[in-house]
Amino acid sequence: MIMRILFLCMDNSCVSQMAEGLAEMLARGVPGVSFFSAGFKPAGSVNPLAILVMKEKGMDISGYRPKGLEELPFREFDIIVDLGGKDSAPFLTAKQYFKWTLPYPESPEIVFFRLARDLIGAKVAGLLRKIAEEISSKSEI
Repeated sequence: MIMRILFLCMDNSCVSQMAEGLAEMLARGVPGVSFFSAGFKPAGSVNPLAILVMKEKGMDISGYRPKGLEELPFREFDIIVDLGGKDSAPFLTAKQYFKWTLPYPESPEIVFFRLARDLIGAKVAGLLRKIAEEISSKSEI
């Protein structure tokens, strides 16, 4: 069974793209987990500073593109992480729902994008640890 995790935000041009990229990077080699991102009102492109700060960590998200909710291949997820979109998307369901309050890097200064990336990375790492613990405890039964 594949676990599906969605990172959701308003425009899918920055924080949710970084979360998806960081999750993919941190979960390399972990079978059975798929990551997605989307936005309520997708922007035209991924923020260039988000791409730059992700490259600093060894993750290339330059091929990513903002996606709307209607472009998601699924309506059911194991986990939805709201990164500042709305409180819910009524036609999406999840077994677990998290709302992460993070500063959105609205300033064009790269330091704010690095801060957001690092905060998101810490949250994603914690989420992946939690998932690994749940999978481990289920396999011990």
